Amino acid sequence: DEVELTCDGKTHVRVNHQIKLTFDASDFTWLIFVSQPAYVKCSQKEEGGWGSAKFVVQVVDLVNKNVGDTFTMRQAVLDTCTFGHNAIYCNERASDHAIEVLEGMLSDNAHMYPGPDTDIQYSVHNEEHVAEITYDWDARDMT
Repeated sequence: DEVELTCDGKTHVRVNHQIKLTFDASDFTWLIFVSQPAYVKCSQKEEGGWGSAKFVVQVVDLVNKNVGDTFTMRQAVLDTCTFGHNAIYCNERASDHAIEVLEGMLSDNAHMYPGPDTDIQYSVHNEEHVAEITYDWDARDMT
């Protein structure tokens, strides 16, 4: 149930699970996930030179106002070369299939988030010219 949202600061729409945002200037597509259905609006305002626009997504109201329910929004970059004109990221653009798979994975796991004990460790093995990075996200479930 895809809905188009006009970023005029007034119009709001109901979002049940996710919002897909595409930005022409950066060529990026982002996903925003909501933990429960909500009404949202967006606005943008130029604040100086090129690339300095302020973009805001705001929750206007929750669909179900159950006391005690925590509302959470998460965001993730989906595509860094949406239209093919980002000189930095479009050299090695992912296939449409890979982006579809990534979107499905992000959507299916949108209820997970990094916990307070998130940890990153790294080690460098100079003799092998290898660096190893280990992430422990202390994953939590917001459902």
